[in-house]
Amino acid sequence: MLTVVAQLNEDKGIETLGGQKKQQQQQQQQQQQHEQEAEEAEENDKKKKRRKQQQQQQQQHEQEAEAEENKKKKKKKKRRKRRKEEKEEEKKKKKKRRKRRRNEKKEEKEGDGKKE
Repeated sequence: MLTVVAQLNEDKGIETLGGQKKQQQQQQQQQQQHEQEAEEAEENDKKKKRRKQQQQQQQQHEQEAEAEENKKKKKKKKRRKRRKEEKEEEKKKKKKRRKRRRNEKKEEKEGDGKKE
């Protein structure tokens, strides 16, 4: 009978001792829920921040690796070009030497021919 009266009083908006407890419990639950949601939101923000930072670090590492790769390629290309130029120079020198020797041999033959 007492619970029926308390229920009727609650329905009418009249606060009873049991009603206050329920209200307090609801408020506590809501407060806990809000706190939990806030903690979850904070954790999510931290995770997002951490993920973003990791992505940035990875991008930076990739960029550095790419820059290093390009540097190596450039160096290799330069080295190849220099070697090619050196080979060309060597060819020219050989050609000049051969031409000079031919001329010297020619002059020798002509000189031998004049002596006789």
